[in-house]
Amino acid sequence: MPITDKDLAASYLLRTFSAKAGVRVDPENPDGSLIEAEFDDVPTGVLEKVEQFGGIIIGAGRREGGGPIYIRARVPEPTHQARATIQTAKQIVEQERTSIRPDNPRLKFSAANVKRSPAMMALLKGAAEKGDVRAPRMLGFLFADHDRTIIESRMEAVPEGFADELRLYGATKWAHKRNDDGSTSFRIEFDVPYDNARRKTYDALELEPQKAAAPSTQKPFIIMSDECGVLNQNNAGANMLRDFAHEMADQGVKVEFVSISLFSKSTLKGFSWGDDESLKPLRHSTWHVEDSGNKVKKFIEKNKANWAGWIELKDDSFFEDRYRSPEEAALHGIRIRGFGGIERKPETIDTIRALVKKQLGREFGQESAMVYSFAAHQAEGLGQPKADLGGKGQGLMNMANQGMPVPPGFVTTTRVCSEFYETGELSEDLADEMAYGLQKIEAEMGQTFGDAKNPLLLSVRSGAPVSMPGMMETVLNIGMNDETVEALAQKGEGRFGYDCYRRLIESYGAAVNDIDADIFKQNQTKALKEQGYAHLSQADETTFARITELHKQSYYEVTGEAFPQSVWAQLEGANEAVFDSWETERCQAYREANGIPKSMYTAATTQAMVFGNRNERSGSGGLFTRDPNTGERKLTGQWLQNCQGEDVVSGRHKTQSIETLAETMPEVYEELKQHVEFLEATEKDVQDVEFTIEDGKLYMLQTRNAKRSPEAAIKIAADMAREGLIEKPEAVRRVKNIGIDQLVNMEVDTSAPEYEKAEVLLEGQAVCSGAVNGIAVVNDKQARYQREIGENPIVFARDSLTEDISMMQNANGMAVFGGREASHAAVVARGMGLPYVCDLPQPDAVVNDYVELQGGTKLYVGDKVCLDAMTGRIFKDHLPLKQKELSNDLLDIAEWDKEVAVQEGDTPTLYEAVERVRAEQAGEPVYDNILQEVVFGQRD
Repeated sequence: MPITDKDLAASYLLRTFSAKAGVRVDPENPDGSLIEAEFDDVPTGVLEKVEQFGGIIIGAGRREGGGPIYIRARVPEPTHQARATIQTAKQIVEQERTSIRPDNPRLKFSAANVKRSPAMMALLKGAAEKGDVRAPRMLGFLFADHDRTIIESRMEAVPEGFADELRLYGATKWAHKRNDDGSTSFRIEFDVPYDNARRKTYDALELEPQKAAAPSTQKPFIIMSDECGVLNQNNAGANMLRDFAHEMADQGVKVEFVSISLFSKSTLKGFSWGDDESLKPLRHSTWHVEDSGNKVKKFIEKNKANWAGWIELKDDSFFEDRYRSPEEAALHGIRIRGFGGIERKPETIDTIRALVKKQLGREFGQESAMVYSFAAHQAEGLGQPKADLGGKGQGLMNMANQGMPVPPGFVTTTRVCSEFYETGELSEDLADEMAYGLQKIEAEMGQTFGDAKNPLLLSVRSGAPVSMPGMMETVLNIGMNDETVEALAQKGEGRFGYDCYRRLIESYGAAVNDIDADIFKQNQTKALKEQGYAHLSQADETTFARITELHKQSYYEVTGEAFPQSVWAQLEGANEAVFDSWETERCQAYREANGIPKSMYTAATTQAMVFGNRNERSGSGGLFTRDPNTGERKLTGQWLQNCQGEDVVSGRHKTQSIETLAETMPEVYEELKQHVEFLEATEKDVQDVEFTIEDGKLYMLQTRNAKRSPEAAIKIAADMAREGLIEKPEAVRRVKNIGIDQLVNMEVDTSAPEYEKAEVLLEGQAVCSGAVNGIAVVNDKQARYQREIGENPIVFARDSLTEDISMMQNANGMAVFGGREASHAAVVARGMGLPYVCDLPQPDAVVNDYVELQGGTKLYVGDKVCLDAMTGRIFKDHLPLKQKELSNDLLDIAEWDKEVAVQEGDTPTLYEAVERVRAEQAGEPVYDNILQEVVFGQRD
């Protein structure tokens, strides 16, 4: 049939389907398939065309506030046939569209063809202002894809038919935004070879790209290489190096090349530069240095003061004779393995680009960095605000600066997250800076990301400026794949390797692909049963290998694609998942409940993995420098031997108290104790610290100001003021921020006759102080209903996860059969002041109408219960409650509030509120209700 614009639309859609691999089993028809796609701009007639290709549209829409458009179609074919159909249709349509006219511009991206398109001319005229036509980075950030081209442009008005016309020229990926002045900014990716596209496309405009103003310095940037002769070759490496020199020149930076060779003393002046007249000046400003003895080192020392920066490409040893430290070598040197490496590995140019930017950025005062690296005694982001680094990132910078054992890594700032939501993708500049940060991690660890024999594994974690425990995504063990795990197995570390691999699939599948965690739980249960084990801690290498195999099968069944073997794809997916998680429902609910603005955004921390699951001399845990429930000044927390940190904070595993670490590894405990006491003294607040021990060596992973119960907050503030750690006004401020209604908890009246007859249903671990009478429920819907009719819902749950934030907000108390005190959910509850009891004996059943406890007792939805979070007990029926007596600490802080108010001429609101409660408890006259509501802010 004749080709039409709608066929082009279908082609675009099919390419999107193929790229996203969005084909999966139809849950309503196991013999059929669901096809899903997302893109920034939908061609005219695309929905109708989907139906012509056999699909039935069942959903289409755009996210709130803009963003990608989603289309979902249902087809009757099984998934394998649907994938084949899409690929076949894609090929057919692609073949047809190339025959639209003989000089198809997609095949011939020339100045003459570009001139025929008003849309392309408008795009290029806007791009001319920026001079921004380039090759995109591929997965992993270190690679340039010279089969594609990116054009960035700004236009006052968008021509009619803009999108359709650009697709004729191979446009595939879109991002655009409306500017304040009414213009539109575009970033469009073309599926055409880059191949010096910058010069060719500007030929169409008969213009020269505008060059940036020259910086204040005229110092040259030096590129030294023992393979500079590659510039005489006609290959991708030489082309990119020439293009790189043009880019530097456009920015007003002079580039000089230095040839290093054992074989010749000739300079580069004799090399042929082809027809590129603009590079002739480079030939007259380059030198040759003989690579023998200390000649190169002396050359650098003699001339570096006159350089804006320098970089050296070497083919052999890693500059041990040139530089003082691995850090200096990582900044100034790139090892290109194999003779002629720049020809065979053209991505080296992108690594050069990253290091050049790092050095020039420091000298020329370019815009603030997007990535800040850290390691022991090194902290690039030291002094940067928490608003940029996030709480986690700032804590890591501080610990690293103090020389604490922090695994090396880098923080990607909140600005990147903000731009990610504006453009829908990670920026090109970020790719360069992350490449530099990754090189520093590799140098510190002595490992290589993606190397099977000596692999560097990474974690990517979120970290907003305000602590939001467990609300956003984390991906661990990035870098594991079939090749890596096989290499570890050959070295006798197969159990460890498969454990890390199955953990990666679980965290990546959940964070990136939204795979239900229950699927992975079922795989574990199946494998353990097959091998005859009761628990993962008992499992051998064969069992973990079987779990990994089942996980990979499940991943394929859910996503329609194999688990990514490219470590770069894993890293990119993890970063995008972390930023995407800023807008999940649970994150939005938490922000709304805690008054955290959306515009704050999150940072992301990429860090070398250290392994608490390495062996029995390993483990992970979390501790508080003071008891977050009572405020007592003692180390308290949990840890777990031979596990990773996620096992502890998930609340799904039985943990040990931190005191047992002193018995198991006394030297590690003492080192940990010294570090956390120092952190509390410098941060002037109780710290929540996460750590890992790998084969007897301690690593500090995180420190932050701890969430605490209202009762603990009072004692901690009073004690720290008495200890001289904080001033009295600061102690008053910390307690005032809580509110009088939470400062005065309810407790069970143990003197009441009903207490003596009370039946204890369950007993577990108390997490947050307070007692509450309420109605038993088992899910969020029931909790919302009970709250709406004026009751106090007490939620009984098998596990309490941070995904349940809505349920926690609707509950007046939580009774959790799983969970542990150190879990993220417990930390959140403590910060909310929510009475919370966890680690209850596992029930025989939890269904929609009742909970069947051990022994056969049934607790029905709607039954009256009393939850005592002071003792960890849950009683049948309601019990008399009373206000807990005011503590001496609270009375002291109230007096300090009065003193401060007198000095500052302010109203002592905390003092007055405490006095009112004291009067009520003593039976004295109290203020009227209006004053109570207006002055003290009390809730009904």
